[in-house]
Amino acid sequence: MAEPGISIPTHPAFETKFPVRHADARSAVTASGAYVSHVTYENMVLLINEAFDIFLASTGDSKWNIAGSNIIVPKMEIEFKSEVKAGEVLTFQVTPTNFGNKSFDLITVALKGNGEIAAVAKTVLIFFDYKDKKTVAVPEPFKKRFQAG
Repeated sequence: MAEPGISIPTHPAFETKFPVRHADARSAVTASGAYVSHVTYENMVLLINEAFDIFLASTGDSKWNIAGSNIIVPKMEIEFKSEVKAGEVLTFQVTPTNFGNKSFDLITVALKGNGEIAAVAKTVLIFFDYKDKKTVAVPEPFKKRFQAG
């Protein structure tokens, strides 16, 4: 049975663009003799992570201090929709959503220049106190910035 896909927010909270580096792509000749060169799955994770870093910087936060708290990432899933090549400029739409008491989902959509979706990622982030080694509540200032209604 097919799993439902990641829901894409209609109104992204943040958008950034940057080019795909040649180091993000891998080239090879396949068993059938075809030449391929595209962004690999592990490098798409790095690109999505970069978009998250830029998003946090735009809010005055960082991974080490989101409104006074830290995070851990227990889960990330990516749906690849279209091949991406080195030199393409991708637009990353980043949206915090689905806030719980101690966690939220971060939806990141990577769009190609023609508007085609290249990838959609859902990252689960949990707020965590590294000193006490326990989960903590989502900081209210962060939650209020992005939680609807």
